[in-house]
Amino acid sequence: MLARERAQEVSAALETLSENQRRIFLMRFVEEMELQEICQATGMRIATVKTHLHRAVKAVRQKLGGGV
Repeated sequence: MLARERAQEVSAALETLSENQRRIFLMRFVEEMELQEICQATGMRIATVKTHLHRAVKAVRQKLGGGV
């Protein structure tokens, strides 16, 4: 039961992200892609991918109360 609730919280947190942040977050942590692979898939520079990923992780942590 707790896992389901936590999954719903994570899903809700992901919905608050921008499209690029959400896409990069999912590529990194769900699809387990390396940063270079994400760059190739999105056509973004490495610095841009890192920025989106950093902001996404920070936002998700804040939404979940620092528990991620």
